Amino acid sequence: EIKTAEQIKALGKTKYGFYASLGNHDGWYDPAEIAMNLEENGIKVLSNSNVALNIRGKRIYIAGVEDLMTGAPNVYEALEGTGLGIGENEKGKKAPIIMLTHTPDMFPKVPKEVNLTLAGHTHGGQIRIPFLGPIFTASSYRDKYAKGFIEENGKKLFVTRGIGVSILPFRFNCIPEINVIEFE
Repeated sequence: EIKTAEQIKALGKTKYGFYASLGNHDGWYDPAEIAMNLEENGIKVLSNSNVALNIRGKRIYIAGVEDLMTGAPNVYEALEGTGLGIGENEKGKKAPIIMLTHTPDMFPKVPKEVNLTLAGHTHGGQIRIPFLGPIFTASSYRDKYAKGFIEENGKKLFVTRGIGVSILPFRFNCIPEINVIEFE
């Protein structure tokens, strides 16, 4: 039984909504049922798609791609209609774009016009040996995109360590986290 969506809904109404992109565990089970459950609980699933929001009179796009392991992620399909950040706001300013992806391995494929990419999946390495780093990160880039804020070639990525675990039921030297990102 899927209860996570109900728990998120129980947090209350949000001014701009809840948005999600599905991950590998969702894909291994029943992604259609999980997406339906999320949508029924007011959480918009972005599956190679985007949504435009108007925040204080300015447009912003939230885009999301399918999971790399279990789906068919298409960054350009997810950005369709955004103009890749060109136009939409007053005085010709670019409309900001935030990209949601389960895995940070999509980051190299994200165009530089995307202002921020948000990812998870790696659990920050989950088990990190001092001075050596993580035993395993579930990323072909190993520790490069395992956690935190990364700026590369003018692009920005934030990878949360999250609060859960995967495969092994514990964490070592990798504190769980819930992140709050504020934009000005």
